[in-house]
Amino acid sequence: MKMTEQEKLDLIIQAIIKEREKDPGNPFISLDLAKKKELPRIPIDEIGVIIDYLRKEKILILHDITYPKATDTGDISHYALSQQPCYNIEIVEGFDNWYSHYTYAKENTLENLTFPNIVKIYDVTTKINEMIQLSPTPKISIRLDYRIDPSKIRYPIEAIDDLEKHRGQALDYLQQNGVIIDCVFIAREAYGEPDEPETSVEVNIDTAKLKEFLPKITAIYEERCKQQSPASEKPEKDTEILQETIKKPKREVVYEIKYSENGEIFLNNFLFATVQFDGENETVFKYLFKHPNKKITKAEFKEKAGYSIGKPLHKIVDNLGFTGNLRKAFFHVSEKAILFRNPLTKKELEKLNIPQLKLQKKAVI
Repeated sequence: MKMTEQEKLDLIIQAIIKEREKDPGNPFISLDLAKKKELPRIPIDEIGVIIDYLRKEKILILHDITYPKATDTGDISHYALSQQPCYNIEIVEGFDNWYSHYTYAKENTLENLTFPNIVKIYDVTTKINEMIQLSPTPKISIRLDYRIDPSKIRYPIEAIDDLEKHRGQALDYLQQNGVIIDCVFIAREAYGEPDEPETSVEVNIDTAKLKEFLPKITAIYEERCKQQSPASEKPEKDTEILQETIKKPKREVVYEIKYSENGEIFLNNFLFATVQFDGENETVFKYLFKHPNKKITKAEFKEKAGYSIGKPLHKIVDNLGFTGNLRKAFFHVSEKAILFRNPLTKKELEKLNIPQLKLQKKAVI
């Protein structure tokens, strides 16, 4: 079976530790591949890449690489063996602290991760699975700024932004566990801000590992969701159930807006409009969708969303395609504030005195 990147790193780390144990007070060691029976399982070029990774982690210094000379015996097999390089390494002071964290992270198995981390991994894994199904090769490109449909990810709406910002951590975890063979982050276009993060990543998937990993993360995610939302205690008497029903009558939803990660606005599962990526209409609607049934002022929008609205609020609503009774039903707009009603119940429509809405497919806005 093909070794994962994590397994390769483990072998090299353990080889370094064994060498240091021979003379604990001496920071200088030689990692001679010709004498390490376990390391030839890893291609030489990949060993070099891992050593370079550890050097960049600032836990060791690579002084040089030597190749023992051939013997005078004419033994071809011995000469071939001698071509295995020897890495002359200095272990620096931060190695022990790094290794302590390394072992700690390894002990944090999937089952032991926190709920926010489980959500991050589930989000990225399901996205990979969705895209790989239609890909002719195991290589796909994922946008890191793709939108999350809150109805698919059972996670607090206020935590979605944090989830979207830390997808790189989930990608690292999947690579350590062999689901991702390798990945390359693609920087923003030249016109982007220098401090803005990468927006996409090219990923090479081990499909067999993905098939094995997907049901595991799904099962753990589903179980954690149940733990986050424990069932309420069952009333002891039927009368209590009846009273609770009377207190909290079922809301009869008539119209509901949904928003996809592709910028598509759906009204009762009917494609109503598609907003252009990163435009003012999309920026404003995305924030309103996350904060329904709440008055949002321009000042609050600038403070919390980090965006200053240029055009009048009523103009944005018009641009989104909400005109006439649609606008009256879903929005309450003034010069300085806006409220997005969603979903709409029969009772709310009666209060607004709005008849049945006419639905018509819109264009890109």
